[in-house]
Amino acid sequence: DTNMPPSLPQRANCLDYDADAPLTAKGLSQSWNVGNVLARYNLPVTACYSSPAFRSIQTADRILEGMGRKGQ
Repeated sequence: DTNMPPSLPQRANCLDYDADAPLTAKGLSQSWNVGNVLARYNLPVTACYSSPAFRSIQTADRILEGMGRKGQ
């Protein structure tokens, strides 16, 4: 299934995934595309904020990657 993430981070309790599931492959791709469009149109982005939820962190990370600004 292409909507399944390639791997899951280790968690002590598998039930934790019910409340904080990782992004699907489609979600990762869409997040990267958002970042790419932001960069292509030179839209000013000075900060990136995320909730502590795993999928929110993944989304922010992929947006920054799509912008070519991961790790900045």
